[in-house]
Amino acid sequence: MARVALRTSDIQKTASHFTSQGLIVNGPVRMHRRRPDGSLVKWQLLYVGHEEEGPELPFFIQWDEGDEDRRQDLIRNKSIRNHPAGGSMQLNHVGIAVNDLEKASRNWSQWLNVAVNETYIDDSLHAICRELKVPGGSIIFYEPRGENVISNVVAAVGEGPFRVVISGGDVEQVHTISGAVYSIRK
Repeated sequence: MARVALRTSDIQKTASHFTSQGLIVNGPVRMHRRRPDGSLVKWQLLYVGHEEEGPELPFFIQWDEGDEDRRQDLIRNKSIRNHPAGGSMQLNHVGIAVNDLEKASRNWSQWLNVAVNETYIDDSLHAICRELKVPGGSIIFYEPRGENVISNVVAAVGEGPFRVVISGGDVEQVHTISGAVYSIRK
């Protein structure tokens, strides 16, 4: 997992916001693809960068159709369907491995214009953590305490996303795909 995507409904305003923050902005870039059924899907992407040390910022996407129309279309073409883990699942959080929790959470909070929660300890991962609430879920930064799975991620691939947690499943599952951990929780 290399980068997180966040949805926006006004990509021009999003680009202006990051430009005013002094960040490097590339886009928006118009894109499209034709589905096997012949329908055309259109969207715009915006890439945001910074010269600070730390994880890459998310990229931003704006679909050319409204949320509800897109959702109904995805249900119709079976891109959204019931998962074998059951339940009413939704994104809980994306975990991002970082070397400097204070700096990463402070920068992202400022750049994304979101509040940051208090620092806490995750004993199971041996990490100091801090959560940023974003629409549709959370981003949690994990700074390793000693040598552990998070320090191994940072050493192997650098700072960035390493974990996705989905909540609301009927069955708890954990899958590792390309080094990233995907967890389904009840």
